[in-house]
Amino acid sequence: MRVLQVNLHHSRAASAALSVTMRDCDVAFIQEPWTYKGEIEGLKEVGGELIYSRFIPYPRTCTLKKGFWILPLMHQCSRDLTVVKIKTSSGWGPREIILGSAYLPYDVEPPPPGELERLVTGCRANGTHLIVGCDANSHHTSRGSTEHQQ
Repeated sequence: MRVLQVNLHHSRAASAALSVTMRDCDVAFIQEPWTYKGEIEGLKEVGGELIYSRFIPYPRTCTLKKGFWILPLMHQCSRDLTVVKIKTSSGWGPREIILGSAYLPYDVEPPPPGELERLVTGCRANGTHLIVGCDANSHHTSRGSTEHQQ
C-alpha cells in the first residue's frame, strides 16, 4: 500500500497537483482540503473514493483511496478526523487496519484532541493496527509557538 500525507492549505492549485501525485498512491491522508460552500472540491478528477464527514460544514480532513476495499467509520469522523478501515492480505492472511487522517488545531488544549486520543486508545485495546497521517500543527503553544497567543 502506497500512502501519502498532505496539507493542501485550502488551495485549488494544491488540489490539482494532488491529482497528478495520486497516480502513484493508494491512499492519501489530506488535511485542510479546498472547500467551497462547505463541501470538499477539486478532488473528483483524481478518481477513487473521497471519504469525510459530509454532516459537518468545512471539514479539515478527508481520506482519498483507490483500488481496494474500504469502510468509512463515520461514527468516529469529525471536522478534524476522518477514520476508515481497510482489509489487506499479507503472508499471514487477511488483516484489518484502521487509517486516520487528522488535523490538530493550534487552539486545542492540551493536544492531542480527545477524538484522536480515543481512536488510539480503542485500537490499542482491541489490538488493531492503526496508521495516522496528520498535520500536528507547529503553531501550537505546546511546541513553543507564540504566533496565535494574545
